Amino acid sequence: EGFEDDESYDNLLDEILEIIGLENSSKKVNYNENDNSVSISITIEKRTYNYKIDLDEFGDWIDEDFINIFINEQLLKGENIINRFLPLPSSDQTVQFVFVPESMYNDAVDKGVIPEDLNYFMK
Repeated sequence: EGFEDDESYDNLLDEILEIIGLENSSKKVNYNENDNSVSISITIEKRTYNYKIDLDEFGDWIDEDFINIFINEQLLKGENIINRFLPLPSSDQTVQFVFVPESMYNDAVDKGVIPEDLNYFMK
């Protein structure tokens, strides 16, 4: 599935928020035709997290900073949640993540359970 419109990010965000299990959260995902961008806003109680994606910059690929910066660094850290969405090696053009504490992920990489090279299966 590509990420060329606001609906793609809206659907992904629904899945992410369900996995995180944040109660009392609301989200807004809006397409801006003027600059071909998607604006995302998540509100939890009195805190609001905002992010903007330039669709021209990424084509139908996901904006990696959406997960790495917006979800992991802003939302999860801001809500004091220790788990992070961390990538698993891919065997095709899909991206898969685990939702675990970073220390657990690093232990799995150190022990060889998760390959350190995210392109391991593409070789």
